[in-house]
Amino acid sequence: MKAIRMACMTLIVILVYSSLCCSSPLKEGLNLLSNPGFEQGMTDWYINDANWHVISGISHSGKSSLQFANSDPTAYPLLAHSIPVQRDGRYRLSAWIKTENIQGSGGASIGLEYYDTNGKYVESGCHPVPLTGTHDWTLVEGESVRVPSNVTRVMLVLYLTKGSAGVAWYDDINVVPFYDFVFRPLITHPNYRNTIFSDQKKRIDLSVAVSGNPLHTLNSLLARLTVQQPKGKSITKVTGIVGESDGVTNFTFPLPKDSVGEYKLSAELVDKHTGTVYAARSSSVQILQQNVDHPKVYIDGQNRCMVDGRPFFPIGFYSWGDPAKSIGYLGKMNGTAFNAIINYTLPYYPLESINSFLDAAQKNAVKAIFSVKDCYEGSTWALTSSGSWKGSFEVVKGMSDTFAHHPSILAWYVNDELSGSYLPEIAKRYEYLRDHDPDHPILQVLYPEQDVESHSSNTDIIVIDHYPVWNQSKSGDSYPKIEKFGVAARRAREACFDSRPVWMVAECSSIDPGLSKRRLAPSYQQIMCESYQALAEGARGLFYFDLYDLLEVDGDTQWNVVRRVGEDFQKIAPIAMGDDVPVKMRVSVDDSRVRAITRIVGHVKYVLAVNSSLDTVDVNFTIPHETTTHYAEIEVSGVRTRSIQITNHNFSDKLSPMDTRIYRLSE
Repeated sequence: MKAIRMACMTLIVILVYSSLCCSSPLKEGLNLLSNPGFEQGMTDWYINDANWHVISGISHSGKSSLQFANSDPTAYPLLAHSIPVQRDGRYRLSAWIKTENIQGSGGASIGLEYYDTNGKYVESGCHPVPLTGTHDWTLVEGESVRVPSNVTRVMLVLYLTKGSAGVAWYDDINVVPFYDFVFRPLITHPNYRNTIFSDQKKRIDLSVAVSGNPLHTLNSLLARLTVQQPKGKSITKVTGIVGESDGVTNFTFPLPKDSVGEYKLSAELVDKHTGTVYAARSSSVQILQQNVDHPKVYIDGQNRCMVDGRPFFPIGFYSWGDPAKSIGYLGKMNGTAFNAIINYTLPYYPLESINSFLDAAQKNAVKAIFSVKDCYEGSTWALTSSGSWKGSFEVVKGMSDTFAHHPSILAWYVNDELSGSYLPEIAKRYEYLRDHDPDHPILQVLYPEQDVESHSSNTDIIVIDHYPVWNQSKSGDSYPKIEKFGVAARRAREACFDSRPVWMVAECSSIDPGLSKRRLAPSYQQIMCESYQALAEGARGLFYFDLYDLLEVDGDTQWNVVRRVGEDFQKIAPIAMGDDVPVKMRVSVDDSRVRAITRIVGHVKYVLAVNSSLDTVDVNFTIPHETTTHYAEIEVSGVRTRSIQITNHNFSDKLSPMDTRIYRLSE
């Protein structure tokens, strides 16, 4: 939808009036559009293409409809209508659309876009799945996400997506406000597929995130939770006031040591005064018997990836293209620190080619994440058939049944930045793969501004991609906003209450955005800064984008830079995979530009730190009083370079711009 956003912003500049921010709630169920059926021509609609026409004789109701006949698949034909803004509110949008021979990627649809005071795109409100081909009048509808606090303008857009051409008619368009509650109970222990293994504690931890709406404030709400044991008897019932500061309340349910079987959990959002139930969610926790083995690949209680019972830190590459050519890339990775690959175009090729690629990955000690991210009807790169499998979901099933037992498989990749309208289909794929291949976790890749919260219940791993160096050259900034990489990792981790592993995708090569010139590749220091930011925010995996451009375009010079990153990382991998420490035992810093995390390897405590800014920072580290240490040994690439004496549980250091550190705390 990036092209749509760019085109929509050109419309915003020419708007005659701005959307209004309403201090009182908008009336639920009231259509906010004037002239929704084009009976008054183009009144109150704004266009960026002269080929939109109001016509008579073809309509869903009334006398008129809007027609767009597009013969240029590279065009961005948009029609827009300004919408009153209701913070903390949502919108239901719908339109009757008729199509004729819509071909190419995408199709005809409607969308809701959010913008701030400066006209900057904030967050995708809603983009229902487009119509392709030929259809009689069809209702296309969706629901937006909540209006974020910094939004001052909301736009409804009608469009044909980039890459599509044909004829579309629009009529009877509705945008109506409604108010709901954010009520998101998420099981945080156990953190992997709601399953307690024999070596884990018998308890259920639950975090409940709640926010009210313009009609109901937080202090009028309660969370009511019930746990039932396998035989159906209620063993715990708790009524707790939802935290009024951040809207998050944590609950723990201890269970008997001999607990086995399925425990059902229900959570309700209740009006404190009337007892009215506004929202309800249910889930279950499965406690396995003592003799049940762990899956081949799974996520442990500290969000580490475990392969054959041992911790595995995936550090690898995105790639694409012919598997036969990619086999050569695997040979290039052999003997380096890089141990994983995502060829996201793999399922487009014959099964024999896929199998050869996976065999080569196994031979070169590289784990493969199998991508089925494009197996969605109506998506931009929709893969709807492969061999005898017809239909996108059938392709997912076929690929899973064929390759799930290949020894090189690490995980399944089911989503790359799809909008919220695809959530039901994403959940369907997650549930199928979870149930049919219990030996491999499932991941989704999202961009930093996406609604991570909505995805956390239908994925095992959250992956965030962010490219500050590329964005710098794209936006024309003098310097990359390198610190945004760590911010993205932190937001993802907090969105799932630290109960899902976060893996990060950093940049390693020049990237061709389809414009006239290729963006510069990041430097060694920039890649290291991004990588350390991810680790300092708790990331348990790292991937780099992308291996094809790195080897085929940038060449040996950039490959040597990236290989050096891998060599440095290999020496600190045990720290990256180290044990978490309790909050009260973590080392803290006095400057937010420096991010740090405390890890324990064996009985040794380490602090991994990074200056995420372009400033030189004098930073002070504070060690908890419960810890007895006298020196902080600075290590570079696993070699101690100097010692800093710890005085009164504090030590200081000077970090240059984008500088990285490993401190080994010793007595």
